[in-house]
Amino acid sequence: MRVTENMRLIGSQRALFANAERAHRLSEQASSGVVISRPSDGPAIYSSIVRRGDHIARLESRQKTLGRAADDLILTETALTFAGDIIARAREMAVQLADGGVSGAHRAVAAKEVALMRQELVSIANSKGQRGYLFSGTATSTPAFDNFGNFQGTTQPMEVEYSDNQRMPVTIDGFTAFKNLDVFGVLTQLETDLLADNPAGVRAGIDTLDLAHVQIVSARADAGSRTMRIHSIVDVTANAATTASSQQSEQQSGDLTKTILKLQEAQSAYERSVAITRQVLTIASAVERF
Repeated sequence: MRVTENMRLIGSQRALFANAERAHRLSEQASSGVVISRPSDGPAIYSSIVRRGDHIARLESRQKTLGRAADDLILTETALTFAGDIIARAREMAVQLADGGVSGAHRAVAAKEVALMRQELVSIANSKGQRGYLFSGTATSTPAFDNFGNFQGTTQPMEVEYSDNQRMPVTIDGFTAFKNLDVFGVLTQLETDLLADNPAGVRAGIDTLDLAHVQIVSARADAGSRTMRIHSIVDVTANAATTASSQQSEQQSGDLTKTILKLQEAQSAYERSVAITRQVLTIASAVERF
């Protein structure tokens, strides 16, 4: 008799604990709105949620990387604007100083200014962004140019992934921007002609300064175009991440109405288990007295 009652007691306690655990889990789901949070809640749906979570993480990481690339391209565009301004200023000086009536002393003073402009241009060409030197290609830890204007970077652009297995260049080639036509050499030649008091040479260099300016403006336009494209991709990526997050939330939430009904059933089952366990304990106590 005692063995039978003990077995009943053990069975009722197991049922009590199982119903309590189920009621607790359903209560958590109902209060949080998250129905699927572990494999046991639904293996297939849980696996889909995990895959979608990985996809969201990739999208968010890609969005951050693209954002940093866009920021660096904006810096690149700004640097090229300053570089273009320097060349434009040098051209204005060349036009004025090509006049035969300008004194040699005046040209000598201007030559010093051109030398400073050339140094400033090298500094601009060595501008840095979040990932290193903007015009060094993949050699981001190396200044794009030395003090003499010699190119030290690579012509291979930095790239970022904008879609699965799809990459795009996000840097402007420093060689193309500054050395296809050597803009540093153009300023050096202007300085040389000014020091030599050579107005004919200064006049001959004006067309070359125009070409140098066009080259830099073209590179700036390329940077602007890439920036716009990246911003467009960032918007698409952000929308994709938002959509995926909503879908994931819907999967995790499941049918909340059904969950609440299940919770009510589980609470009723738990209450019945408590009542049954009390009855078994009462009977077992009575048996013990006999």
